Amino acid sequence: SSLPRPVQAVLPRHHAPPEGTLHAGPPVKLPDFDAMRASDAGLPKAVAHVPVKSATTPVTPSADGDCYAAPRGHTGAIAVVVEGSVRVEVDGRKVCGDVGRVGVAAGSHAVRVVDVATRREYVTTIHVDGGRVFKLVPAFR
Repeated sequence: SSLPRPVQAVLPRHHAPPEGTLHAGPPVKLPDFDAMRASDAGLPKAVAHVPVKSATTPVTPSADGDCYAAPRGHTGAIAVVVEGSVRVEVDGRKVCGDVGRVGVAAGSHAVRVVDVATRREYVTTIHVDGGRVFKLVPAFR
């Protein structure tokens, strides 16, 4: 045949491990933990109900109380996509709270985004359709 002959190797026999190694001696018997905990004495005591903190950031009211409020009815939204801290104003009113998604009435709006660290501004006018989300990615200059 055209196939090469298989390579055969002689492997050495395994010998018993030398004395003093981990494998020498009788097998280790672990204690029976179920027998040790026959009663509930080993279990931790029940903790009284502790309220869980909300995962969302609480809305901090503005000092001047002039925060932008989302209108009722047929609205759209502006999703501001940025890395870092920014301050957002919609139609001249500061957005208090999460700027990731801001509800706005359908129509045109003046939006101003200010980078808190560098004080750079991004000012634009956008048109939002009802029921749609306008994704705003500011390019600070």
